[in-house]
Amino acid sequence: MGKPAGMKPQQQQQKKTTPIHNIQFFTCVKALFASLHFSTLPLFIFQLRNWTLAILVGGGAMFFFLFSALCSSLFFIYFIFVYFTLYLWRAPLFYSVLFFFRH
Repeated sequence: MGKPAGMKPQQQQQKKTTPIHNIQFFTCVKALFASLHFSTLPLFIFQLRNWTLAILVGGGAMFFFLFSALCSSLFFIYFIFVYFTLYLWRAPLFYSVLFFFRH
């Protein structure tokens, strides 16, 4: 009776510890990926007008999205959606309107 009761917590601990380490590793990778791309976003918006504001907003966005991506992995799915819609669809439209009014 004592042996099965002692083996069950060990098997449950081995099953629980390995996915937790994998989840923590992937959330760190996701957070770094999200923070790098969101920190470069204001540099594209404020192109050559105000670099100090772009760096400050980029640093704030980097820390904000770093901690939010560490807190929830569902944010990464939202980040991919925003990344593809903003960079691949909105950014060329934004640049074309911006350069049209500049020149």
